[in-house]
Amino acid sequence: MKAALWKYDRELGIAYFCPDCKRFVCASGKCKCGSEIDLSLPKTKYTGKVKWD
Repeated sequence: MKAALWKYDRELGIAYFCPDCKRFVCASGKCKCGSEIDLSLPKTKYTGKVKWD
């Protein structure tokens, strides 16, 4: 399990992303890229580009 990245979003407030593919995730579990994400782990702030699909 990996910790998610977080980034501030004007609409959502704080949004969480996969640390491997930078894709938006809204719950713990498996990302589309295959990474296991755990939102209960300490998260890291991210400022780069992300994928919203």
